[in-house]
Amino acid sequence: MRPIKHSSILFILSLLCSCTGDDDQNQSQVFEISGRIDTKDVGYLQTPIVAHLVHNNYLENVRELRLVVFKNGTDDKERYWSIRITGVDLDRIETPYTLGPKEAYMRWRDTDAKMFGDPTCSRSDVICLYGGESGNHYELVISEITNDQIVGSFSGKLNRFTFGPTVVEDSNDFIKVTNGRFRIQYTRKNE
Repeated sequence: MRPIKHSSILFILSLLCSCTGDDDQNQSQVFEISGRIDTKDVGYLQTPIVAHLVHNNYLENVRELRLVVFKNGTDDKERYWSIRITGVDLDRIETPYTLGPKEAYMRWRDTDAKMFGDPTCSRSDVICLYGGESGNHYELVISEITNDQIVGSFSGKLNRFTFGPTVVEDSNDFIKVTNGRFRIQYTRKNE
């Protein structure tokens, strides 16, 4: 048996260490929208981008970014986070950028996590969710945009909305969101 030189072992170890660095960095990036609602952490992961869907697309010609994540990784109207950013040129803003009134609209709905107090919400022809406009009870900040990935944070109050047959906003039924954050990969489209 031939002895292995100390320098050979160091060379092999340095190769192993340099190869694992990139994989660790890619695995640590989680694409999601999440926040603490009242006392519970609620976060959903981004699923792979499907080109024909309107989710997680930046419509360059109208300057609208639609971010959506679903609890179970499927298009589930019962459990999701969504953020729509409008009128903001993502290629020209300086970060951090705090969205002003009417520049963002956020929605959260999870019938498993929060039971709606209004019995109307249990009807099949009615949709209840929590939402609101930026600058009107909550703050949304874009902290980074790189390689069609957007990163940011949010916090504040989202009111309950009831859709069907009319739209009603109930400011007495709301949720408080803290430690909200998002990191989403999006695609660009011209429509």
